[in-house]
Amino acid sequence: EGVKEDVLLDLWEKFRRAPEAPTLSVMNDMVSVSPWLDTDWTHKFHLLAGPFGSGKTCTTLRLALAMKKMRPKARILVVNADRSQGKGRLYLRHYTELSGLSYRELDNSAQWESLERNAQAHDLVLLDLPGLPGRQNLDTWLQDVSGGNLPACHVHLVLSPLFGSSQMDMFVSRLRSDSAASIIWTKLDEACNYGEII
Repeated sequence: EGVKEDVLLDLWEKFRRAPEAPTLSVMNDMVSVSPWLDTDWTHKFHLLAGPFGSGKTCTTLRLALAMKKMRPKARILVVNADRSQGKGRLYLRHYTELSGLSYRELDNSAQWESLERNAQAHDLVLLDLPGLPGRQNLDTWLQDVSGGNLPACHVHLVLSPLFGSSQMDMFVSRLRSDSAASIIWTKLDEACNYGEII
C-alpha cells in the first residue's frame, strides 16, 4: 500500500499489544480523524491550501454547500485568492452565486487588508488559495500578499494520495503553517493505494 516502514512498524507494535482492537481506533490514536463539518472550529476564516490540481476549488465549494445545507441560515462567504484568471475562478464564482452564497475575490494587498472588516456579517469564510509557485513557503506567501494583516484563521491542507512520498514530503514542508488545522484528502476514487494517507 505504499506505507513507510517506520509507520508500519509503529502500527505493528500497536496491533501486537492489542490484537482485538478495531483498526480505525488504533489509527485514530496516531492521528485523530473527525468530520470537517462537525468540528467546532475556533475561527471563522478557513484557508484551503495545496498544490495545483489537488482539488482546492471543488473542496471549497463542496464545504460551502454542505455547510449551507446543514445550517440554512448560516451566512457563508467564499473567497477566491487566486490572482490568475483561470477556469477555477469562474467555476467558483458561478456556483457560489447560483447557490445564494456570498463571493469575493482578492487581487491585491488592499483587498486582503479589508477582508476581515468586509466579512464581519458572515459566519463562515472559506478562502481558496492558489498553488504556490516555485519553492515558496505558505506562511511567508500569506504574510506577503496580506501585508501582514491576515485574520485569525485555520489552514487546511488539501492533498491527494496520488502524489508519491517525496512529492508529498515537499508539499508538506512548503505548506506547513502555524495556523495548520487539518488535512483534507481528495481524489480518493482515483488512487490505487492509500499509503500516503496513513
